Amino acid sequence: MKLGTSDVQSRLLDAILALESEHSPGIVLQRVVEFAAELTSAQYGALGILGPGGQIQEFLTTGISQAERDAIGPLPKGLGLLGALIEDPRPLRLDSISRDPRSVGFPPNHPPMDSFLGAPVVAAGEVLGNIYLTNKQGADEFTPADEEVLRALAKQAGAAVENARLYDAAQQAVRAREEMLAVVSHDLRNPLNAVAMAVSLLQESRLTEQQRARQLELIDRSAERMTRLIE
Repeated sequence: MKLGTSDVQSRLLDAILALESEHSPGIVLQRVVEFAAELTSAQYGALGILGPGGQIQEFLTTGISQAERDAIGPLPKGLGLLGALIEDPRPLRLDSISRDPRSVGFPPNHPPMDSFLGAPVVAAGEVLGNIYLTNKQGADEFTPADEEVLRALAKQAGAAVENARLYDAAQQAVRAREEMLAVVSHDLRNPLNAVAMAVSLLQESRLTEQQRARQLELIDRSAERMTRLIE
């Protein structure tokens, strides 16, 4: 079904509101690519997220079955047009994939794809991946309006990835703090035990002045050690 411009804008707003109410990054990314294909009348859509080494580590699709994905084989390596979106992070719109000199073709068992619309997924100035659509239904190529839809949804994908990374970093900081506190607690236990023993001995009236002085010295050394641990 072909949507009018006002219909697309209304449904895009609904899509963005739905995405902002979802807190699972994986679900957000899957819905982003599904909304993008639906709102632009694309037959296929995919969203790839880069890993630390610059290779695609997450790849979400719509319009293709799991059996078809299995038949195609490994994840794309981010070459050709996908690599172009990473090296030159600007939207890319083509009426024919095969006629573009940057295209490297498709692996065996890959469905035929012709028209193409892609956009980088960016957050905080960093290219995190890309999202692309193929085979515009009912027309020979994607439109500038389709490009604007994809730009908006790519921003949502970037925000989801960045939020997930910030959450992971916060969780790592919490774990590091808990580990540090556990070490400090363990290391404090010995000087605290020494102080407790010394105080107990000081409460006994049978101690000589020399023995009392020795216990006070032990308390002083233990206090210094605890201070160093805290600092």
